[in-house]
Amino acid sequence: MRIAFRYTGNTYDAEVLIQETYLRAWTSFSSFESGTNVLAWMARIMRHIWIDMHRRATRRPQETLVGSWDGHAAHGVDVAQSAEAVALQRHGDDSLKECIAGLPRSFQTVVFYADVCQYPISEVAAIERIPVGTAASRLHRARRHLRSQLTSNGDVVVSDVPGDSRGGAGTAPTHHVGVHATS
Repeated sequence: MRIAFRYTGNTYDAEVLIQETYLRAWTSFSSFESGTNVLAWMARIMRHIWIDMHRRATRRPQETLVGSWDGHAAHGVDVAQSAEAVALQRHGDDSLKECIAGLPRSFQTVVFYADVCQYPISEVAAIERIPVGTAASRLHRARRHLRSQLTSNGDVVVSDVPGDSRGGAGTAPTHHVGVHATS
């Protein structure tokens, strides 16, 4: 536990790291050489898992919870609104309802469960009795279709906004999508 905590810095992630280590050790026990140090073998597995987890985490864009700070903004953090949020502010409920009604029925249900009911994609897949990958694909395609429909009238243009300028070696690039009104 001490080694895992030293790698991760918190108890929860250390427990996850330990579980992953035991799982990988169990599945690859055939590669263990009899007569060698089991603890060193497990420590090497743990280190490799931690490196994989750390690399995976640094490749993800930086996430910020925008609507949960009760009006308090973080100091020095400039967060652009998502394209969907700006499009929803610019368009009334009627145009959104028309766009959703134009989606295929299978897309409508996935958007409803994922975006309106806020179910995780795994639960959406279980409700719809489809594979998780299919649900994720339908949700992505539905959102892309809605985004193009809501921005097609020329009032809103989706573009890249410069990300975090603190990046350097070993930090993940930050990518924000912002929306700018055209005149």
